[in-house]
Amino acid sequence: MTRWFEGRQRARSGVLARSGRCGWPLWTGLVLLMLASPLATWAQGDAGGDVKERARARFMEGREHFAAGRLALALTAFQEANAIKPTPLMLSNIAQVYESMEDFPRAIETLERYVATGKADAEAKAHLARLQADLATWPVITLSTQPAGAEVRVTGAAYPARCETTPCTIPLPPGMRTLRFTLNGFQPAERTVRFAKGQTLSFPPVALAAMMGTVTIRTAPPGAKVTIDGGAPGVSPFTQTLALGPHTARATQEGYGPSESAFTVTETHTASAPLLVDLALEKGVVVGLLEVTVDTDDAEVLVDGKPAGRTPLAGPLSMSPGIHRIQVEAKGAAPYEEVVTIEAGKTERTRIELERTGGGFSLNQRTVSYGLMGLGAAALVGAGITGALALGTSGDLDDCRADASCRRTSREVGLADDVRSGALTTDILLGAGVAIAAAGVVLFLVDRPSAPATEGSVDSGPSVSLVPTWGGAAASATVHF
Repeated sequence: MTRWFEGRQRARSGVLARSGRCGWPLWTGLVLLMLASPLATWAQGDAGGDVKERARARFMEGREHFAAGRLALALTAFQEANAIKPTPLMLSNIAQVYESMEDFPRAIETLERYVATGKADAEAKAHLARLQADLATWPVITLSTQPAGAEVRVTGAAYPARCETTPCTIPLPPGMRTLRFTLNGFQPAERTVRFAKGQTLSFPPVALAAMMGTVTIRTAPPGAKVTIDGGAPGVSPFTQTLALGPHTARATQEGYGPSESAFTVTETHTASAPLLVDLALEKGVVVGLLEVTVDTDDAEVLVDGKPAGRTPLAGPLSMSPGIHRIQVEAKGAAPYEEVVTIEAGKTERTRIELERTGGGFSLNQRTVSYGLMGLGAAALVGAGITGALALGTSGDLDDCRADASCRRTSREVGLADDVRSGALTTDILLGAGVAIAAAGVVLFLVDRPSAPATEGSVDSGPSVSLVPTWGGAAASATVHF
């Protein structure tokens, strides 16, 4: 602390040097004072005097900030001066500010750029070597936050971030240090920790709390039911604390049309100065509301055949008075359909429990007809093959019977059995093929496009389902007359 105080006193008195183990040598302490005169001469003798004057003005501002200990402002001024008119000595001044901030990695990087210009003397190079050696003894810390992506600053909140995005592993100066974690949309967090030289450790994750804002919902007329982002309803007027960001409020009341409004909560919306959101409901609007609750998420809801959203729905559905057809479709569940009657200015509610399907799957009639005709054709082809083989075997049997040495032997008996089994197989395949193919043709001929469904109508088309069984699969067919 004593060395730090002495350094601050010297900075305020205009001697821009740091004392202690990594202090700047005497020549660097006078750099800022010596640079003013060359800048003035440089500005007078060049046609681009306006550019140089602006660079000199920013340099002078930086020198004043540095002398007063306003390191963040000094760094900005020196960097802007160097951007306007780059000079090697300005890199030396920027490096000195970084060192005063105890940001040795950036100080070393800037000094290396200064040495690379060829303008640095032996003292500057020796000082660079001392900084590098000192940085090698710093503790190395791994930092993380929940959620990730935060910036981390050390000591000064206005100083450049040591870590741009968590998680990260960085060297930090030894001693007692205050780490400040910031992330948009979350409250800043601070941790004060003592680090020792040569230490390597992982800092416990820092949990960042989401920043909240306050909103007050008002309706005309009051007393309407209000939901925010489809959450739990409240009765207006009411006040609620919300996470920062965009939201949507929806108000409903019997006898009035619904009203919606999008709004954005910021950190300026506090409990004492909440964001005011006004929703006006129109009386006499000829609409009704339907609240649909489904026991399955991500199910598609259709009203009169048109998509109305996926569950859970953000709020009630506005519908014209009359009869409407509600359909719900979800993966792994049987389609659901019901008819509801909507009255103007009133809210109808329906709760739907979907029926889970088994492991079976359904085939439409046209697909089944194609499959049957293909299976029948395969059976007929098989019948042709077995028939041809049976005819060949029959010829061999005739030759055997014409030969005295073969007649009445086991060979004749075997050939006769082969002819009989081949003929039987051919007859079975032929009959089955004709029957199966005929069934497929019949299903194909009776298949027709279904007429649009009407209220109370029943699908009259046949349906076929295949369901797995222990022995393979079972087929079932349903026909309505």
